[in-house]
Amino acid sequence: MLVYKLFGNTNTTARIVVEIRVYDIPVLTGNSLKHWHSVYLAEVYITLGGKHANELCKAGIGFRGYKLESTLDDTKAATSENEAIEDVCNDIHGFLITIKGQGKIG
Repeated sequence: MLVYKLFGNTNTTARIVVEIRVYDIPVLTGNSLKHWHSVYLAEVYITLGGKHANELCKAGIGFRGYKLESTLDDTKAATSENEAIEDVCNDIHGFLITIKGQGKIG
């Protein structure tokens, strides 16, 4: 068996060769596992009464770097690491906001 190409990021397939036949098979990526871990962690967090999840997080949308008060219609970019991690979904897998032009973490 030879795996010779992956297609996609989270919903992806790998092309494998077995003897002379070529197959495209579904595979799980690290990004896929990370996404679903975040979705289910947020769901449990909210069910248990957690209050620090913005609407993107609650909807299972994997955009990171938005303030806690962001809504689906009005996203507000966080300007610092401290501001970003107030939302549980930004804090789940780590999130860094660099200070532009300085190479430092905000």
